[in-house]
Amino acid sequence: MAANITAAAGCRAGLFVLLGALPLAGCAFSIPIRPSLEGSSWQVRAIDGEVLPPTSAYRVEFGGGRIGGRLGCNRFSGLYWLGSESIVVHVVETSEMACDRATTAHETAGLAALRQPLRIFWTDLGARLKLTSSTGSLDLRRIR
Repeated sequence: MAANITAAAGCRAGLFVLLGALPLAGCAFSIPIRPSLEGSSWQVRAIDGEVLPPTSAYRVEFGGGRIGGRLGCNRFSGLYWLGSESIVVHVVETSEMACDRATTAHETAGLAALRQPLRIFWTDLGARLKLTSSTGSLDLRRIR
């Protein structure tokens, strides 16, 4: 895998990559990675920065070019297309159960974000993912 390596300010950059190993010399490094979304499940940790309870009511799953999950009490499903730094989601259907006001607000905000082109930000070596659009964001933690 090719990677761009950037040393943090104050570090003396030299040839740090030798036989695939990085030294841990107290300097911070940023290594862009792009794990696969295929077959993955994610806990929705926050919508628009608002932290959510860690329940199965807030999940997103990717597989076979499809996306599905729950952003509160209703299920959603659709298709997704993954680019190098972005993802486009086409939400095909959502269930229509009555939800409490707070949960409805989470779903509305989450679906609004998903309906716009999203920038992808991977962190923790692919264990966390932030999807950001012009209308909002979802912070995700990989379950599998």
